Order: sequence, then C-alpha cells, then structure tokens
Amino acid sequence: MANVHAAAAMPKNFIAFEHHMVDVPWWKNIVKGLEDPLIQDGYVKVPEKPGLGIELDEANVRKHLIGGEEFFG
Repeated sequence: MANVHAAAAMPKNFIAFEHHMVDVPWWKNIVKGLEDPLIQDGYVKVPEKPGLGIELDEANVRKHLIGGEEFFG
C-alpha cells in the first residue's frame, strides 16, 4: 500500500508499481480493508483511512510467521 500512496502522490512521473504475493493464497487474509480484487481495470484504489489505509489481521499474520520468528506488533 505504501507504493500505491507514493504513486498517487506523483502521478505525472509514475509508470508502474510492483505488486507481490498475488500467488500466495493466504495473502488477502493478512490485511483488512483492501478492495477485492485489488487491481481493477489496471488501477488500485487509494485507501482513504489513516496511515496506509489497511489494518493487519494479527491472528492471520501470526499463522504465517516463519519458524522461530516473533510477531513485531
């Protein structure tokens, strides 16, 4: 979402943003507040909520931590 906000702030000089994790089936479950699908007609809606405009789903993030890692929140 940081890339989405940055792109919205510089529309005249922005060509494309990189998006990852679309091939990971649980990716959509670790955040709340995203459009579904995220990319629609080549565009991403910029969230209008405070911060990045999304909320981490802490329980789902914890489910997918790499062994030995701790939640950072």
